[in-house]
Amino acid sequence: MLAIASKIMRPLRRNLRKDERGVALVVTAFVLIGIVLAALALARVTYIPAKAKNLEVEHYRAVMNQLMEVKSLIDVLLSSKASSVTFYWPIKLGYAQNLLLGMDIVQASLGYDDKGLTYVISYGYIINESGTWIFNRVYDSPRISGGILYRGLYQYYGTIEVYYSGGVLYLNHDNRYYTVLAIPIRFDASVVQEGTRVIGLYAQMPIISPGSGMHTSVSGMGSATLRITCREVQPPYSPPKVGEPSVVIIKIEAKESSYLKYAKALISELEDILLQMNYTKVSVNTSNLDAAINTFGYSIGVGDFEKYTVVYNETSQEYYIIIGGIDYLRFQYGDFSVNVQIAPSTT
Repeated sequence: MLAIASKIMRPLRRNLRKDERGVALVVTAFVLIGIVLAALALARVTYIPAKAKNLEVEHYRAVMNQLMEVKSLIDVLLSSKASSVTFYWPIKLGYAQNLLLGMDIVQASLGYDDKGLTYVISYGYIINESGTWIFNRVYDSPRISGGILYRGLYQYYGTIEVYYSGGVLYLNHDNRYYTVLAIPIRFDASVVQEGTRVIGLYAQMPIISPGSGMHTSVSGMGSATLRITCREVQPPYSPPKVGEPSVVIIKIEAKESSYLKYAKALISELEDILLQMNYTKVSVNTSNLDAAINTFGYSIGVGDFEKYTVVYNETSQEYYIIIGGIDYLRFQYGDFSVNVQIAPSTT
């Protein structure tokens, strides 16, 4: 019996040794698969987002630079008083980029915008009549309207908008951070006798209208071509100098409430400039322009005209910045039209 049992156990031991080797191979395979999956997961959560973010930053910065160049060309046409001039400029749209285990897809649109901001610059002086300070207008600029809007939908950076309006170039990062990249308003201060400053305000602002014969907006991927036509440029105009206290009022109106943060960003930029010029801000607790002018008038002492205040009217969606001590104004505007089309692929 023992001999028979021994014969039976020998093949069982050999089979068990074979099973142990098979289990070891299976375990090794699972370990290797686990390592590969962990590496892929690590790439998914680190490498791919970092790569996609770099691509997105490069893309929207390229768009920002392209629209900055468009602004510069319009500025040159305004300064040179050129009319009946057309130029074409490429602007990037969206893209689809293959990445490891996924894609980075950006959708974008570009075109004429008539829903944004309008601007009016007024020049005059304030005077006290029967105990109330009022603003006597000497000049109102034409109403500056129209713009160009790029909107990109990025996977990692959200919505990016680059908005050109009234000669101002804005950047909106995901409807949270609004930045002014360039403004068309410049202050010039020179010192005369006895340390008195003479301050001038210069503004060059384009009116932008939709062009005819082509699309005024496109969306998709690849590249688009902006067609900008300078129809007419008016020569710079300087209204007659007024007595003290002279005042400039810049009015910024939003046609839609979603553009109010752009207006606020411009007001903040102008405030920063004025504070650097040692202006003093006057606080007014009112949304009424006439009431604000009255408060502003009482804040000005003899020879103390370098002050400013900001008024916001929520009902009419208007911002005003009232700036005292502006001795002269020089304003220039031009009439431009915009069209846009998808650029043909070269591949």
